[in-house]
Amino acid sequence: MKSYVLGFMFDLKCESVVLVRKKSPAWQTGKWNGVGGKIEDGEIPFLAMSRECMEETGYKKGSLGWDAVAIFTCLGGTVYAYKTQFLDFDWLPAANDNQEELRVFPVDKLPADVIPNLRWLIPMQLDRIELPVLFRYEDCECC
Repeated sequence: MKSYVLGFMFDLKCESVVLVRKKSPAWQTGKWNGVGGKIEDGEIPFLAMSRECMEETGYKKGSLGWDAVAIFTCLGGTVYAYKTQFLDFDWLPAANDNQEELRVFPVDKLPADVIPNLRWLIPMQLDRIELPVLFRYEDCECC
């Protein structure tokens, strides 16, 4: 079974979130998603999240303060969801090295072409949770 990380980068008030307009995999092409990707062999989820953040956003100032908020399984694998917060997004480029667009959206006005599960994953990220939530998500087209 494959494992993935998915991270949401919020402003300090958790009113805005960074999303990436994905070019791959095929089922995500042209849709907005959080930062993330596949966990490499031998890699732990937290380090995979930091690596994916650097690869997709160019943020290179060391490991971020990622908080684990959910672990869910779906038909294609296990997804480890994280969140972090920034004072501002002045450092965020308009696109990453893969020519995927990066943009900050208000959490209450997500784009129409967002990956559908973000409509419940993002609000869940904003709940004050002490430990990661574990659940099975069967209504998905992911992974």
